[in-house]
Amino acid sequence: MRLSELIDNSYIIGNYNDVDIKDLSLDSSKCRPGSIFFAIKGALRDGNDFIDQSVNNGAVAVVGERKSNHKVNYVSVRNAREVMAIAARRFYMNSSVDIAGITGTNGKTTTSYLIDSILKAAHIPSGIFGTIAYRDSKSSAPASITTPDPISFWKSIAQMKKNGTRFVVMEVSSHAITQKRIFGINFKEKIFTNLSQDHLDYYGTMENYEAAKISFFDKKTMAIINGDSETGRKIIKLCKNAITYGFEKTNFIHPVDLKFSKTSTVASIKIGKRIIDINSKLIGRYNLYNIMAALGFAYAEDIDMERAKKGIETLLTVAGRIEKISHNGIDIYIDYAHTPDALYNVGDCIKELGYGCIITVFGAGGNRDRTKRPMMAAAVETFSDTAIVTTDNPRNEKPMKIIEDILKGFEKDCYEVEVDRKKAIEIAIRKAKPGDAVLIAGKGHETYQIIGDKKYYFSDKAVVRKVISEL
Repeated sequence: MRLSELIDNSYIIGNYNDVDIKDLSLDSSKCRPGSIFFAIKGALRDGNDFIDQSVNNGAVAVVGERKSNHKVNYVSVRNAREVMAIAARRFYMNSSVDIAGITGTNGKTTTSYLIDSILKAAHIPSGIFGTIAYRDSKSSAPASITTPDPISFWKSIAQMKKNGTRFVVMEVSSHAITQKRIFGINFKEKIFTNLSQDHLDYYGTMENYEAAKISFFDKKTMAIINGDSETGRKIIKLCKNAITYGFEKTNFIHPVDLKFSKTSTVASIKIGKRIIDINSKLIGRYNLYNIMAALGFAYAEDIDMERAKKGIETLLTVAGRIEKISHNGIDIYIDYAHTPDALYNVGDCIKELGYGCIITVFGAGGNRDRTKRPMMAAAVETFSDTAIVTTDNPRNEKPMKIIEDILKGFEKDCYEVEVDRKKAIEIAIRKAKPGDAVLIAGKGHETYQIIGDKKYYFSDKAVVRKVISEL
């Protein structure tokens, strides 16, 4: 494909040489003969500093926002991120499938898996892009980030299309919205789950973070919105076509009867004038929100509600989302919760189930929003009899400094500190007695610890299984 066929002329500033393009790349080290290199300025690195490497590796054109002094075929443009998104879609031949996007602080992953299960029950071949994996019925790869860059996305979509995929469910992070990673994607539905504090290291204020989430929505696209949320109500005012869900009876989708237990969520849910009875293995009030969001999607797609019900009830668990391992009368929950609101929700769910004691292991990520650290402690002590504060991807911060920030949020003397996460998990499990619950929060499905700039293998689930095998 020619360079002129990929770059939208309305973005171009100046002249360039039209050449044949064989590949697109954001990574100069992965350029090969015939590549375009997109020199994007990021938060930590500037792609313009790697132009020489890209050319040495075979790049025949570089797209960026500077006037380059390099002896290279440099295409100077306005908004290189948008140009890259358009080029990626064109390069992969507009490989179109229907796409639903889900945004919100918490609940994106579980909601995406519920929708995927509904689509399978409706015999619609589907795929997922999200925090755990990018996958369809024939292939799966671990996700490096929640929402991929446009080149990776459209390349994967092209392969999914070849695999027979007809519908894709996509988690949309606030960073992806702000950084134009989803620019040019024509979403069929857009779903909002909730909003609570996170990513203030990037956005600075909750107002900026909320604005990023709201900007995802528009007047034309069908929206499925948590109507109990203050932010959700703001979004509803922007949308001409919206389905609302939540516990308040004013929502189009809401429960009229419900019962939570340690093994299931049983609910009668009103959808317009119809009531559908659900018996799901996903436990807790917050998971009922996720279920209602998925039902909203099914309603928007005119999927038979009996098939939607089957899809919801078929999904038994989501990796690292209140995932339970039981041993000798002790229930151990592994969960990805790493924000104050997520911790409170999962903890409140466990508390409602009537355990003797709840022991919680948690930490906070390094080089991330420091202001939420004491708030996480405050959330944990509302439901925990004992908390063990430990590490969780310290990155380039000293683990004890992160822990000291967390400890400022405790008002009760209900905690102890163990920097070694493996030892912290072992201490928690050995403290527990039959009838107790242990919550290991923060990492969920992850199989690594980030220390410095490197990832080291670490799995909460593997540690739990090893500990209980030695009891």
